[in-house]
Amino acid sequence: LARAKLKEGDQIELFTGSIMGPIGSKDADHAYDTSVCIRLLHLMTQENVNKAMKELCRVTKRCIILTVPLREEYEEQSDTSCQDEKKFRRLISRLGFKIQAEKCITSGGWTVMKLVRK
Repeated sequence: LARAKLKEGDQIELFTGSIMGPIGSKDADHAYDTSVCIRLLHLMTQENVNKAMKELCRVTKRCIILTVPLREEYEEQSDTSCQDEKKFRRLISRLGFKIQAEKCITSGGWTVMKLVRK
């Protein structure tokens, strides 16, 4: 989805944290240039996906890379869920991001997305 060239002297820092931290968590708004959320959202209820996306968007300055299974409607199973595609896309837009690139990677609807701030 993205390829960047590092220049001599460029530094990359990697941080880990909780996407479901308490409201008003310690991370400032736009604290990170890029956030990555891989194979996590399908383990949450729709309500918690909304909270997690709100937090991801709050702390991210430029770009979010994520994976999410998408279907025509929300589908919850015993150990996983698939997001309603139209509602998930509207959520992204409401949170001030747009989809710059995406690719469906499995027949089960797993999609990789690159989101950028509008």
